[in-house]
Amino acid sequence: MDYIDANHNSFSNPKDFFESFADVIYSGTINEEGYDPSGLYWLPKRTNTANPLLFALSEFSDWLHKEYGAYQKSNKQ
Repeated sequence: MDYIDANHNSFSNPKDFFESFADVIYSGTINEEGYDPSGLYWLPKRTNTANPLLFALSEFSDWLHKEYGAYQKSNKQ
């Protein structure tokens, strides 16, 4: 939820969001200069910590899709 709040205007679709989230779980949110534009300042996670987190998120996402259907962005205003 913190990642969504910090980056809510950065992604146009859920796929891009999930890919970016997975990247920062492994790499952290802090750049080489020590700055984090998101303000989260997450440190990188080890693979044995990151993988179960991402697996659980994937399972939850699959359940949401099954229960509530596919995401569709409406072009209607």
